[in-house]
Amino acid sequence: MIAYAAVALALAGCLIAGSLLVQWIGLPVPGALLGMLVLLAVLLCLPRVPLALGRVSDWMLRNLVLWILPSALGVIAYGAALQAHWLPIVLASVIGTALTAAVTAWVFVAMLRLTGKTKPPAAQVNSVDSTKEQA
Repeated sequence: MIAYAAVALALAGCLIAGSLLVQWIGLPVPGALLGMLVLLAVLLCLPRVPLALGRVSDWMLRNLVLWILPSALGVIAYGAALQAHWLPIVLASVIGTALTAAVTAWVFVAMLRLTGKTKPPAAQVNSVDSTKEQA
């Protein structure tokens, strides 16, 4: 239990460190993004992801709706600004989502080529299963 509390404090520490770095350096990026980069740097220095961090992260992902709720409340709080600028917001969201999907697919295909695999892992498992059924 203490390990989980320590991990939660470490994650909060990365978030706070990112926010402080943004204010100190004056970067036009969210503090949470820089905090995630701080966490990544720490994890790259470790031989493996600590078990407690994995468990806390799994719990956070299972309860993701709790982390999205503040954003939803922000939409409600800034409703007038959203109404005034709805078109640029919609365009940025649609274009950003499309670009993210395209870049993700491109990176996935590039990694398949880099590792010498021709099919995604799920497709390889299915093809192995189908050969077992034929035998």
